[in-house]
Amino acid sequence: MISLFTHPAFLGNRHPKLTKELTTLRISSRIRGDEIAEYIGATLNPKDGFEDDVCIHVKPKYLEKVKDGHWIDYLDSRNLIYFLKERPLVNVIAHSQCSYDYLTENLTNKVVLIPSHHINIEGFKRERTEVTTVGYIGAASPEAFKEYAEIGERLKAVGLDFKACFGFKTRQDAIDLYKGIDIFIIGDLPKADTHQKAPTKIINAGSFGIPTIACPVIGYAEIEDSYIHASSLDEMISEAQKLKDKKVYDGWSNKAYAMAERYHISKIAELYKKLV
Repeated sequence: MISLFTHPAFLGNRHPKLTKELTTLRISSRIRGDEIAEYIGATLNPKDGFEDDVCIHVKPKYLEKVKDGHWIDYLDSRNLIYFLKERPLVNVIAHSQCSYDYLTENLTNKVVLIPSHHINIEGFKRERTEVTTVGYIGAASPEAFKEYAEIGERLKAVGLDFKACFGFKTRQDAIDLYKGIDIFIIGDLPKADTHQKAPTKIINAGSFGIPTIACPVIGYAEIEDSYIHASSLDEMISEAQKLKDKKVYDGWSNKAYAMAERYHISKIAELYKKLV
């Protein structure tokens, strides 16, 4: 049997109005914890009786409650690597190929790769008569509000609407955003190119047949040919305009959709079962 433990995340004061709500459980933890537990029939957050189970801790802040032989779902928990170096008998789950490469190079712990499944479990695919709307989903912060307000103005100038979803709390919030857009854009140009960047948002967009425009970073290497590269805001706007052409759009949409199918929950669940 498998037991999954989800841990509340600390997000700091990214946005005063949302801090209280966002310091409970991030959507990434719900997806990697709640959804996987339900799909594979694992026990979620048991109080007792799990001693003989394969135990997976999703995004813990510390390792006090983690025993040797348990698994840590690393996700983007930057500080955990320092604790893991002191606990070589704790096993580690990496959520992207880049993260896996980094962890195996820097730890003596056992590490396996289990990517995040995409959120479009039901397989919804939007039918489009024209390309009109660009979107983004991400954590709320003053920097993000400013950055994407500028992107929205730039897109409006070339005849494209823009929708952003900040402070989302549920899987449905994300699904609603993807159902209402034609192009996904990741406009935050990275200040540092690290293994922490993961392609999850691009995969989620692709599962709806939505092409993504983003700055290429090492964390996206595993889906290198499945999104549109743009290294500046000017390039992003230019690439968005090109997607108004149906032939160009359909080509990228089909490519993104085919890529995302590798990350359907039915395929990812099999990787969890191999831990038993």
